[in-house]
Amino acid sequence: MIREGQIKDNNHLGTGEGDEMNMLIESLTNCTLLNIVSVTINNLGRTIPNSVGNLSTQLRDFGVAINRISGSIPLGIVNLVNLQRLQVGNNMFEGQIPNDIGKLQKLRTLHLSANQLSGPIPFFLGNMSFLSLAYLDDNTLEGTIPSSLGNCKNLLDLDLSRNNLSGIIPKELFNALALSISLLLSNNSLVGPIPSEVGKLKNLVKLDVSENRLSAEIPTELGSCSSLVDLNLRGNFFRGSIPLSFNSLRGFENLDLSNNKLLGTVPIFLENFSLKHLNLSFNDFEGELPTQGVFANISAISVLGNIRLCGGNSLLLTAQQSQMTILTGRLGSSELAGRALSSERCNP
Repeated sequence: MIREGQIKDNNHLGTGEGDEMNMLIESLTNCTLLNIVSVTINNLGRTIPNSVGNLSTQLRDFGVAINRISGSIPLGIVNLVNLQRLQVGNNMFEGQIPNDIGKLQKLRTLHLSANQLSGPIPFFLGNMSFLSLAYLDDNTLEGTIPSSLGNCKNLLDLDLSRNNLSGIIPKELFNALALSISLLLSNNSLVGPIPSEVGKLKNLVKLDVSENRLSAEIPTELGSCSSLVDLNLRGNFFRGSIPLSFNSLRGFENLDLSNNKLLGTVPIFLENFSLKHLNLSFNDFEGELPTQGVFANISAISVLGNIRLCGGNSLLLTAQQSQMTILTGRLGSSELAGRALSSERCNP
């Protein structure tokens, strides 16, 4: 009988059939000193029984990610009061995230990605003061982003992308000042502006709010996010010009502002950045395009669909015209025709 130690992952356990998870949990209920159960990357199937809550109260790590487990997340899981890591991603869990999950006060990692979870994100997640990594992406979660997540003072990485979330981005979210790895909210139905409070996140490396319905101008306060390396605002309704405050973000490597309603000139200070990828496509920029830095690398930049841009690198002009021709042919749309750089437009 196992009384101490751990059950480890990737042991080719299970067939995906039969009541395998129930059998496993029942076999471990008398292991009073068990501190880790990690059976990730296996083939275990069926559901996790509610009796999971009878496992050792010393359990710190419960991991069943990348299996074939279905059903709902059992309510009994909240009895594991010393749990620090809960990893159930890449399965077939469905139903709602239990509201009482907020009782897991010591939880540091919550990995629920790539399931079929639905319903709202529980407000009580904000009770997890030690939570540092929260991955809820690739589900069908609905409703708004809970403002209570701003109470998670140790939160380093938050991924809510590819769900059905709606409403605004709550300004309270940016009270989670420890956010430093990434804040990923892409592919939802979020509306309204990016709150100016985003400027509080001085250590944030990656921000992705692409493919939503966000609008208003890009907040100048983003220029205070001095650690930003990757910013993706693609596929929204942002208007106005690129903020001059971006001049201070010299760590930029990837910047995607494509498919918005941005206008004005392309700032020349972008020449001085060490950008590996710059996408300004399908906006309404005008004037002469810079020629140095990333603008000299035709494989690193796209400015398709800005009919009032002119000049720029001659090789870029040729490449963009070729891409537009191909794109027009694929889409069969006359609306795209001619939406490429034109050197003639720079002439007096």
